Amino acid sequence: MSKESFVPQQKNSFPYRASSTDSGVTACIMCIRKGAFLALLLNSLLGAAALANTVTAASCSQSDVQAAINSASSGDTVSVPGGSCTWSSTVSISSSHQITLSGGGTTTITWGGGYLSIVAGTSNNTRVTGFTFNGSYTNGDCPIGIITSSSPLSLAFRFDHNTLDGGNPSAPATFACVQQDGPGLFDHNSFTTHRGADEMIHLLGNGAGNTTGWTDSVPPGGANMIYIEDNSFKCTNATVGSSALQSYYGARTVARNNTLTNAGIDQHGGGGVGARWWEFYGNTFTAGDNICIRAGSGVIWGNSGTGSVRMLQEGGTYPANYQVGRGQNENLTPAYVWNNGGTAILLNTTTGCAVGEANMVQFQRDVYADSGNGLTSGTLASMPSSCSTNTAYWATDRNTLYKCTSNTWTAYYAPYPYPHPLTLGTSLVPPSNLQATPH
Repeated sequence: MSKESFVPQQKNSFPYRASSTDSGVTACIMCIRKGAFLALLLNSLLGAAALANTVTAASCSQSDVQAAINSASSGDTVSVPGGSCTWSSTVSISSSHQITLSGGGTTTITWGGGYLSIVAGTSNNTRVTGFTFNGSYTNGDCPIGIITSSSPLSLAFRFDHNTLDGGNPSAPATFACVQQDGPGLFDHNSFTTHRGADEMIHLLGNGAGNTTGWTDSVPPGGANMIYIEDNSFKCTNATVGSSALQSYYGARTVARNNTLTNAGIDQHGGGGVGARWWEFYGNTFTAGDNICIRAGSGVIWGNSGTGSVRMLQEGGTYPANYQVGRGQNENLTPAYVWNNGGTAILLNTTTGCAVGEANMVQFQRDVYADSGNGLTSGTLASMPSSCSTNTAYWATDRNTLYKCTSNTWTAYYAPYPYPHPLTLGTSLVPPSNLQATPH
């Protein structure tokens, strides 16, 4: 499949492939003082703004929007007039047109067999903002498809301030799919579905059967992931909830500060190439099971609301491929779970999101957690002087998780800067190896 067009696929027959090697961007920016880095961001933004133009589409029809995109240059804004249109064919934003597509908050697009295909590029951030999208597609088909690239590393896309309603499809449906591992950002969107088993966002990594997403480095708190922040996800079906997001095939996902009503988060395993890395924090859940972890490693902390965190392996014998607690190149990399407002942590369950094998996921081996399972918290000054390997300590005054290695505490994880830099209007994103620096 060409990288220049998103071709809708069922999630189990995903054909897209690319190298997972990050761009060789120099690490020296890690040494730049904060003020100088912010100045660099501002200069980049002002320089881009001086060159950007606005192209206004003749109407919101598919053909007029595509014509406006084709006439725009990278860095331009394509403004779509208010009104309502049905798209029965594809609107494509290719990597040669790295633009902002804006509906201005007054444009409604209804899916009538058409698609929005977005390919992130390397010179400008691609953005879609201010639309209402009505409808969804079934059986893993996505009306909105976004393709990122690891080699060369694409700049982060942004999908923000949009309203999406799934309608009443005949089978479980999906709104948006992302191919490869980002970077990218979904923020300040409203997602609503009306039937159980609908899945709002699919993060498809490198595709079914492709293991390359498990062979590179994933720095905890790093930039090169799919960030999902400050969105609302809601299922109006009071009987059976839906899924806000599903991750597969080596994907790495950060969901933070979202509101989820009768909607959960699912990280897939099931014997295939599972989701690899996840960071879920600051989210508010209302009703339904909160989080289902079936593969990979990461951190889950500071969430609130009813429900549970389920962590399980669906088959095999320990250690199984891609299983929970082995999220760094199949080596033991425990998950850490803490400060989730009393939410139950359930291991190896046979009910709920999936059926787990007995004893495959264990506390203080695959998962460390508070309430007596190897993870404590307090101020940095209160950190214990000695420790056991892989236990962890959350320094509340440093917002940093320290991990024990050979009786020595080492800064392991700090959350990526919030809000995401793209929400601040910056056109320059951090280099591939920049992550939040623990104090």
